[in-house]
Amino acid sequence: MKTLKQHVDQLFKNIPDSEEKEIIKLEILENLEEKVQDLMMQGKEEEDAINKAIIDFGDVEEIKQELMQKTLPRKKNMSKVNLGFSIWGSLL
Repeated sequence: MKTLKQHVDQLFKNIPDSEEKEIIKLEILENLEEKVQDLMMQGKEEEDAINKAIIDFGDVEEIKQELMQKTLPRKKNMSKVNLGFSIWGSLL
């Protein structure tokens, strides 16, 4: 179900790549695919089932914010390291 994968990829496009991001994307995709299959078994057309699954799934902003917060401390730590090397290098 290419449409679902594209949808999930679009949701997380602004989140820095990480193993956790890929795991969450895969889990969301699997849940959406299961929902689509259930809806199709209930008689819905595939396109309708995909649209309903996406709408029913809801907002992922909280998940995205958690992922962003987990990547931000790494950037801060690296800036301190870079500053330390700059100061150390200027002393030489």
